[in-house]
Amino acid sequence: MNSFRYKSFLVIFIFLHLSAFDVNGQLPKDGDMWYKSGMKAKETSDYTAALQFFETALRHKGDSVKILTAMGKSKHALNKFSDAVWYFEEALKKDPIFLPAMSGICLSLALSGEKNEAVRFCDKAVSEYPDSAISRLNRAKVWIELEKPELALEDLEILSFNFPENLSVMLTHGLALYELGKYQEAATYFEYVVSTIESHASGHHNLGMSYMALGNNEQALQAFDRAIYHNSDLSSALFNRGLLRIGMKKQEEGCLDLERAKNLDKSLAEEAFERFCR
Repeated sequence: MNSFRYKSFLVIFIFLHLSAFDVNGQLPKDGDMWYKSGMKAKETSDYTAALQFFETALRHKGDSVKILTAMGKSKHALNKFSDAVWYFEEALKKDPIFLPAMSGICLSLALSGEKNEAVRFCDKAVSEYPDSAISRLNRAKVWIELEKPELALEDLEILSFNFPENLSVMLTHGLALYELGKYQEAATYFEYVVSTIESHASGHHNLGMSYMALGNNEQALQAFDRAIYHNSDLSSALFNRGLLRIGMKKQEEGCLDLERAKNLDKSLAEEAFERFCR
């Protein structure tokens, strides 16, 4: 945690700690205040601070199932998938059919390499809560992650019918179609996402990938430009724009993109940088 973030968090934490005392000078026993503070930090993507608040909430007898699940989601957001699985498992020991924990663990398991367990939890979540959007959406994401996008389509078609304007559904549906090689159809979903939220960097990146697969290089370049404009650290967009520029005989610009992508994610771009730019 950098110095500025640490000092800012410390000031907030001390203020909340002092304001937590009741008129008798006692801390609340339910820990709700600490949980709410953690959720606020999580909403601003400050997951490190959120985890600090959640840990304090647990010590003060907060709702452990909700808190453990929130900690799992925070760990997942920090790409600490094995840690996330542990917190979700602890939550499910206390409530075996708590939907947020069930749907959360299936994604974290998939990304930590435990594929069979991921599918088992996803299926269980859908079985217990067949009308839940999040259970079906997460199962679809897991199928895409496991490179079986055709299995994701049934859930996504149900979700697209019931929630036709949900951007997470639209984005995931587009990804499944892209993985199936249906690039033009995928592009229509991504176009909807970015037309609804212009600043949706991932939507622009995925649209660029679809255009590139269709051979529409100029449109792809514009989409990657917009993705990077909205998120200058989006390594996948830098990587793919770099490859596209090199393919368009813009070697110097492409190598600059690949170098930036390599600095952000060495495993993603190092091989391409060494191949094209050395």
